[in-house]
Amino acid sequence: MLYRPGGWIAILILTLPGRYTSTDWQTVWVGMDLAELAGFAATGWAAWHQRQIFTFFMIITGTLLVCDAWFDVALSCGSSGFTTSIVSALLVELPIAFLLFATALRLIRATIQILMELSGIAGQAPPLWRVPLFADGLEEALPARWAGRSRMGRRATPQLDWSRAEAVSTSITWGGRRQSCGRCAPERTCHHCWVR
Repeated sequence: MLYRPGGWIAILILTLPGRYTSTDWQTVWVGMDLAELAGFAATGWAAWHQRQIFTFFMIITGTLLVCDAWFDVALSCGSSGFTTSIVSALLVELPIAFLLFATALRLIRATIQILMELSGIAGQAPPLWRVPLFADGLEEALPARWAGRSRMGRRATPQLDWSRAEAVSTSITWGGRRQSCGRCAPERTCHHCWVR
């Protein structure tokens, strides 16, 4: 019973004191802000280097911002800093968290779209709640009207055309047109070759 979330919440409601004085208040808040700073730094690094872990870091950083907003508002309720906490949460922390979550969702859907195109499946990526955790069974997540549009059999192993994969990836994530950057080989494209 104790390991279930509902039971644990009931125990907390019954046993936590209504008021608690902390001697580590400064350490807790500085630690929280340092964790957010580390999240932003990791997110920036992953974005700059165009790594898939970018999505993971965005979700972590967004979650830290939501927690920060919650604790700021909840712990300042009834104090002189309550208005500042509400304004900070509504104008800074929650909008940035929403932006991070929305961008992570867009990148996950773009990755699914690339997988679908490379597998020869036409159409838009289905909602995430329908997509299997692993790629096997992706066609089953598609609407019935798209069934059977794959150019491969169910058990066939795709032979990926990497130049096509890169072009599909760039067109979906950058949404731009090619313009040579002079840094990559003529037959390849890099993120510098695409402009909005």
